[in-house]
Amino acid sequence: MALTITQSLNAPDETYFTPHSWETKTLKKAVQREVSRAETETVITIYAKIDRQGATDLQQVVKWTHSDLYSYAQLPQVELANFFGTLLDLCNALYDHDPLDFEVRTVSFWSEARKLTQFFGMSDSYDELLTTFQILAVGYNSILDSPKVAALNTVLGRVRDVINLNDEVLDELLDTLAAAGFDLQSPMSFAAEPA
Repeated sequence: MALTITQSLNAPDETYFTPHSWETKTLKKAVQREVSRAETETVITIYAKIDRQGATDLQQVVKWTHSDLYSYAQLPQVELANFFGTLLDLCNALYDHDPLDFEVRTVSFWSEARKLTQFFGMSDSYDELLTTFQILAVGYNSILDSPKVAALNTVLGRVRDVINLNDEVLDELLDTLAAAGFDLQSPMSFAAEPA
């Protein structure tokens, strides 16, 4: 990734790279796209190479952490985090209820989880997680017991707090669901059954 600013550097004290400049916003968006695939502990430091009268100088322009880049998260990410928070509240409400109330609350939980389809297209990792929730909402997977509720609680709490879902975190979440007894391959096994 390269950013070329074609303005004169005749006045060394004059700043063309300001926090609100078009160049900064463009660069920040480009870095966000790259960092979205990186670990959350990533620190991005951008330097400017300045050639003046035969001498080369390297100066730090800006330093961003992952949270700096996403302090103004895109609206869909904020909405999705809030939605996962709502699902977490519904999941927590499943605990300690009589069997009939538990079933009613379970149906309500899965009904709400099906609405996750509105968030498809944010990233491949999120799409895989959202597809998993669609799989869980049908058939035997939708029948919950204590280990499954605990796994859903863990997954929803974790994904609600994730800024950007990377493959490593996604794998952890899917492993948590599978360990609780969710059959994440059920649509594949259905497709493989002979007619």
